[in-house]
Amino acid sequence: REIASAENMNGGQAADTIDLQAEVRRFETELIRSALIQTGGRQRQAARLLGTKVTTLNTKIKRYKIEI
Repeated sequence: REIASAENMNGGQAADTIDLQAEVRRFETELIRSALIQTGGRQRQAARLLGTKVTTLNTKIKRYKIEI
């Protein structure tokens, strides 16, 4: 699904380069947003859903500037 999404952003043509870090950031941001939506913004439950520590989730929320 993510590969198809990346291809669609390039008009269906393969890109010469892919910015891996940017794609990982985008993917993580969407996963975190989805988990927060599913848990009603509860970070502890979202962290459990994502299989990560609350401190790690909180750090990524701040790093990616995700609004809760």
